[in-house]
Amino acid sequence: MWFGDYILSEKYSFKLESEISKVSSQNRFVRVNTYYKDGKYYTKFPDKHSSGVLSSLSGTNSLFYIPSGTGPYKEGQKITVQLLNYSEVLK
Repeated sequence: MWFGDYILSEKYSFKLESEISKVSSQNRFVRVNTYYKDGKYYTKFPDKHSSGVLSSLSGTNSLFYIPSGTGPYKEGQKITVQLLNYSEVLK
């Protein structure tokens, strides 16, 4: 699937390393950063992940779909993300 200039990969489940403390009131995609460390994959939200903050686009390599009415998402929870076309993430 195309998303702008990127190709969305398959969906993967990774351990969440940060959290969202409120319930989502609408369906949305959140930009996240996924990385490989010590034999495991982790995903975390950028420091500023507001949809109005353009700098939140930098340093992100995956998307986390949050359906309406779901959440909160806690640190350590497994979530499913779609990696953007970043081969350095998958080892």
